[in-house]
Amino acid sequence: MTDRALPDAGVEVAPPTLESLNRVDIAALLYRLDAHAPMLIEANACARARLSMKGEDTRHEDAWDWTDAAGRSLAPPSHPALTSSGVASAWHRCHLRLADATLASVQVKSTRFQCRTSERFDDYALIVIGEIDFASLTPVPATRRTDTAPPLYRLLDDLPMGACALDRRGRLRAVNPPFCEFFGYHESELVDAPFEQLLPMEIRELARARHASHFPHLGARRRITDVMTRKGVRRSVLFEDTVCRDDHGDPLHIAFLFDVTSHLKLERYLTWQNQRLEQLAGRDELTALPNRRQGLAMAKRTLIHHRHYTQPMALAMLDLDHFKAINDTYGHAVGDEVLVAFSRLVERTVRSTDTLIRWGGDEFLLLLPGLDDVSAGAAITRVMKTLATARLGPSKTPLGFSAGVGQPADETLEALLRAIDDALYQAKRAGGGRVALMPRPPRP
Repeated sequence: MTDRALPDAGVEVAPPTLESLNRVDIAALLYRLDAHAPMLIEANACARARLSMKGEDTRHEDAWDWTDAAGRSLAPPSHPALTSSGVASAWHRCHLRLADATLASVQVKSTRFQCRTSERFDDYALIVIGEIDFASLTPVPATRRTDTAPPLYRLLDDLPMGACALDRRGRLRAVNPPFCEFFGYHESELVDAPFEQLLPMEIRELARARHASHFPHLGARRRITDVMTRKGVRRSVLFEDTVCRDDHGDPLHIAFLFDVTSHLKLERYLTWQNQRLEQLAGRDELTALPNRRQGLAMAKRTLIHHRHYTQPMALAMLDLDHFKAINDTYGHAVGDEVLVAFSRLVERTVRSTDTLIRWGGDEFLLLLPGLDDVSAGAAITRVMKTLATARLGPSKTPLGFSAGVGQPADETLEALLRAIDDALYQAKRAGGGRVALMPRPPRP
């Protein structure tokens, strides 16, 4: 056939606009070579029409399989996008298995190039399609054992799940059709191949060493591991292992394979959701501070730490003065904004080791580890001075608060909180805008 011109090969060029090739009736595919894996990023209208592609088929992976003449999928290194070079290749034949299960013999010419994007070079491959011959795809039949084959191999063939037999060397002695279909290989490509070639690179050495040290005393066991299909897709599988002997009495490791990729993804998602729900259950919806339930648990942990290491700690209960007037005058929406702004101001003013808790309404609990009640009172006074010059929320109304502060002795957390609450209301009765310390127990 007559050659059609390809764009000049080379580096530092912009990716070609494939739609411009439609005007001269050139079907073209553009691949990006990420980590040497070909990813289809564009097919022009001419290519889509000639290959019977629907619009949604043009996504970031092939809409078909590149195969050999018998319809067996090619390993990634044999993909025509990876066999091209910086010089346009001569026309040569490749095969495609299309979405409608037909095998197309396709004449292609390809070239590789680079272009700069985001201050780096990306590799691309352009494939131009010439003549296409369509033929019905004759699937490669699964190899069935003859009646004279060993019973074990015939049994593996009849199993609905993937199964394989490994010898002492860690090589595959037998694989059944579901096993081949899952990994995307023909049986002839797997038999006598090392099983580790089906594993991710980072665990191959460990798997090889484990097999060598435990074979044949594996016993019946199950485990979940990651494997790699022929197309480089990572899957999670559950292996059920056992040991038997072949007709010559040699031990074989039999592994049954179950794909659990979707199950594990769902499990991880549910775990994340449960963790998220637990976090939300412990947070105040308005201020995002720890809520009363979570705050009690944090206070208990802080008290245990204080008593175990005999380090000082203090607690303070804060209550906004005349907050009801803000709600009555400006509405609850403005009141909510004031509460959020007050929370942020306190968090900015205290130490990073202190914890502010939304106790309820306009009341807050502050944990101050490492401080006694006097030092904690001074810290609260600094917050009051900062608040006095601030105007929070849309109302811009001056805001103050009262506080009760105390440090634990031998009482329970509940008794300590009651005493701090009494000190708070002592400050309220004195006119508000001040700090009151809970009485210390008399020394023996």
